[in-house]
Amino acid sequence: GSGLSFVASRRIAELMNQFIDSSDNISLMETIVILLRNFNLLNLQLDLWKAQNIYFSMGRKIYIAKQRSSLSDHMAQRWISTFDSLGQILQVRVV
Repeated sequence: GSGLSFVASRRIAELMNQFIDSSDNISLMETIVILLRNFNLLNLQLDLWKAQNIYFSMGRKIYIAKQRSSLSDHMAQRWISTFDSLGQILQVRVV
């Protein structure tokens, strides 16, 4: 119930805070995406405003630079793809 939703929301916020400090960590971002998908399958009512704010601010800072380098960099392409997936789940757009 609501206790699980609270714990899940807090965990996502913690992982997003880690992502701030290691924004190139694609596997961390993939973990967040997988967790959010699983939480959605459980129909948890998540409080994602912290995660959404972090996503939005990071997107404005990093996304455009990654887009520029993605023309030649496969890791940047993977980062953008994963970041886009994360944004869809969080229902946040940066561009």
